[in-house]
Amino acid sequence: YNTRKTVQQTQGGVVYERQLSDQQSVRAMLYYGQRDTVQYQSIPVIVQQKSQGQAGGVIDLSRRYYGTDLRWTANDFIGSKPSTLIAGLAYDTLDEDRKGYENFIGTGASQQLGVQGNLRRNETNTIWNLDPYLQASWQFLPLWKVDAGLRYSTVHFDSNDHYISVNNPDDSGNAKYSKLVPSVALGWQAQDNLNLYASYARGFETPTFNEISYRSDNNGVASTGLNFELKPSVNNTYELGAKTQLADGLLTAAVFQTTTQDEIVTAQNSNGR
Repeated sequence: YNTRKTVQQTQGGVVYERQLSDQQSVRAMLYYGQRDTVQYQSIPVIVQQKSQGQAGGVIDLSRRYYGTDLRWTANDFIGSKPSTLIAGLAYDTLDEDRKGYENFIGTGASQQLGVQGNLRRNETNTIWNLDPYLQASWQFLPLWKVDAGLRYSTVHFDSNDHYISVNNPDDSGNAKYSKLVPSVALGWQAQDNLNLYASYARGFETPTFNEISYRSDNNGVASTGLNFELKPSVNNTYELGAKTQLADGLLTAAVFQTTTQDEIVTAQNSNGR
């Protein structure tokens, strides 16, 4: 099938920081990138012909992504105790033009493999998120410090299907995921060169566009459209740790436990595929 993959990527960004006063500052980050991918896969012809929902053996993908992170920082905002407060807003978006083609042309003895054939998929996808967040750090006693964070993450998926036929219906659709994710850590300077800490954090991970781009029926046959049945995974992590400064470096030790719900895993495996 002459499998191969070509990727071209360009990206850049800019960061602007300004000190408003001795205690306050602002920071703005902007970025933009573009990524184009063409991949020829070793998907057998019979598999592509078996289902109208099969996207073919050639992926033609063009993505444009950009975003910003705006942040305000204030120091020593709680009396005379060392403290820091950060308030911010993050926005990111990705636009995707996704096409799929058969990786063959012709039939019988004249059939050629590893070449671009008929169109089997054509859609425009968009994903964007808007996340306000707060972070705070407070040394409430000379040897004790607490760090906390709170983030409300909202992620939107939108898909517009342009490949519509009698046997291939309009699979346009959208999905929205949101979650409030907190974190907190308590630190204690037990000795001049020894710090102990305990922490808790919740994680929130939506499906990626690659994961949501394919779905199959109960028999494993490829179906058309995005897999909006995938749910975001949520995890909770607890950790205890110690850090000590040595003459020639830093020694750290930690014990942690993470539990995850709705983790996205492989749907099926057939001889490694």
